[in-house]
Amino acid sequence: MEIENKLQEIINKYDVWNAPGEEVLPVTDVLSIAEEAYQLGVPKWVSITDALPEYGGEYNVVLDLQDGGSPVSGIMEFDGVKNIWNYPGTNVECTDVTHWMELPLPPSPIVTQDK
Repeated sequence: MEIENKLQEIINKYDVWNAPGEEVLPVTDVLSIAEEAYQLGVPKWVSITDALPEYGGEYNVVLDLQDGGSPVSGIMEFDGVKNIWNYPGTNVECTDVTHWMELPLPPSPIVTQDK
């Protein structure tokens, strides 16, 4: 529902619906609408110092392993009751998470045609 509300705000902002006989919406406005709508669906990294997930579950995370190497990414489980990160399938806490984001939606099923 949040995305629908944001899309409606975008539509209202650019006054998309013109009455018959009025000028057509400029291409730059159409492109701006498309870009803003696209950005609504793009997951963004969130620092754990800014916010934690609202719900428990699996999330993409960035881990700083404190070993002098580069940060790595992976999937961790967030315990929404205790507000801690756990290694998937365990109750072992991970304190190396620095950022998180929602997992993307799975791909749509691929429909194949009989040959």
